[in-house]
Amino acid sequence: MGKRERLDLDILPDLPQSQFLKHVAQTLWARDDVIAIWVGGSLATGEADPYSDVDLFIAVTPEALSEWLEPNWDALFDGRCLASGFSRFGERFYVHHLLLDTGDIYDLHIQPADVRFSPEPRLILGCRDQELRDILAQAEREELPLAWPARAWIVQELLESYWLNAHKHRKVLARGLDLLILTGLQYAHSLMLRLYYILATGDDCGDLRRGTIHTLTPIVRTLQDAFGDRILQAIGQPLRSRAEICEAIEILNEEAGRVGRELARRYEFEYPAELESLVTRYWEQFKREVEL
Repeated sequence: MGKRERLDLDILPDLPQSQFLKHVAQTLWARDDVIAIWVGGSLATGEADPYSDVDLFIAVTPEALSEWLEPNWDALFDGRCLASGFSRFGERFYVHHLLLDTGDIYDLHIQPADVRFSPEPRLILGCRDQELRDILAQAEREELPLAWPARAWIVQELLESYWLNAHKHRKVLARGLDLLILTGLQYAHSLMLRLYYILATGDDCGDLRRGTIHTLTPIVRTLQDAFGDRILQAIGQPLRSRAEICEAIEILNEEAGRVGRELARRYEFEYPAELESLVTRYWEQFKREVEL
């Protein structure tokens, strides 16, 4: 299609974000180097609400890509951009993170028109090239697996990783690095959520620390439907003092042992009971030594 093709803005959902988004899309479309514009994320899946971020994608001519390293935000967003951040993935894929005075957050994804496009839901607002439009539409129909069947050896490794990480808590506290315990517990929480998901579905959702709000939403909903507030009771304990930190660690360890043994029975592998026993023994010894 030629450059005079009009944008299809009527496909955008009826949400507050869409009004200004239409204006931004038209401003971008006025540039000759913009070959295609589409929307992804929750706006494309139909799950958006008034609090959703705007995932806006553009494909540009390869020779113009470098010009999008530092765009003129005042011109593109009518001076409404209050703050911006930048992420670069390789040499040919940029993401600008923008906060507008409307309170909306935009993630503006920029890539050349000659790269391979990942499979994901998208609303194509405009595309000047029919071949590229067909590629985008085909990629939209492809499906990325949310999860895959869990394997016994991976579940066993996850449990071993949990207990090895748990053994480090005493080192952090002994050195007076109490705030650093948050990092160790964050890793433990991600492992536990993954184990809970395997327990609920029989599928492995992978490392949740790499997820986004869009990819994590169906996983979290599955966990909440399966376990209610039980997970929050295990991983949501307060950490306002050393006493609360110790209690949170022990509650989480107890739950890891319970979930781990259930998974070991289901997948017929040997639960790392000796490792758990060693970690627990040294933890109790540490508490006596420092009078926790």
